[in-house]
Amino acid sequence: MIAAILTFNHPELSTRCINSVRDYFSDKDIFVLHNGSQIHHIETLKDRFESINHLVLPNNLGFSGGANYLLNRVFLKSEYALFITNDCVVKEFKTEDSIFKQQTNIIIPYIYYKFPSKIDSVGGGVNLKTGSLIHYKLEKEKKDHYEDYIPGSCFFLSKRVFELVGGFDESLGTYWEDVDWSLRAKQHKVSFHVSNNLSIEHKGGKTCHKDKYYTSYLFQRNRIIVCSRWTKNLSVSYRWYFISWLRLKVFFKIIIRLYKGKFADAKLLKNSLLDSLQKL
Repeated sequence: MIAAILTFNHPELSTRCINSVRDYFSDKDIFVLHNGSQIHHIETLKDRFESINHLVLPNNLGFSGGANYLLNRVFLKSEYALFITNDCVVKEFKTEDSIFKQQTNIIIPYIYYKFPSKIDSVGGGVNLKTGSLIHYKLEKEKKDHYEDYIPGSCFFLSKRVFELVGGFDESLGTYWEDVDWSLRAKQHKVSFHVSNNLSIEHKGGKTCHKDKYYTSYLFQRNRIIVCSRWTKNLSVSYRWYFISWLRLKVFFKIIIRLYKGKFADAKLLKNSLLDSLQKL
């Protein structure tokens, strides 16, 4: 069993993450992928953690490309992996539960925003007709018209599942790639299980949440693409209505940004709309 940690800059966050993982894994079973990080950040972590495995990509491949590269490498060494991003801290990890041994399962952690007082999610849901994402706060919580998905910040899976489902869609880069991957996993009859034997504290996307390229451009572009991709079973007119509504929502966001004088943000939103049309 291997711990696979995806990092991008932020060595202090990565240090906290790695130290938390070391409570449950030996150094030889910890793999860290530096996904286009600046060289001085890479060297900092290599100096701090000389005995763990460091993988380096010279260019950032987004979440999808980085996760695929890392998981492909670790599954050459092990049948199971705990995948985690560097803005997370492992609080509990016990694999005695039989659900961890089933090769067609993906285990979803309890994700805390402030451990142990505030649960951020126990999995997520997506409404493909409205482009809405929610985090479930209770293990049994379900919403009508929402499909389950696995947040990409942390999950436990087998090599068999990864080979069966395939990797994340690298054309999406970052945002909504976990939704797309989860829906593909469900097509392959993979089971999702929430377990409080896997608990993490998540710092809420610290690596990219202030970058408008991610939060405006990629989020809005990928929302339209993924919702369009997974509503193809609807009638043409019905599907056209929902996708047009998603585009209209982005258009209104553009108008609001222009009104507030946020011209760079408005341009990113415009590009997200245009690029999503080209990819449909």
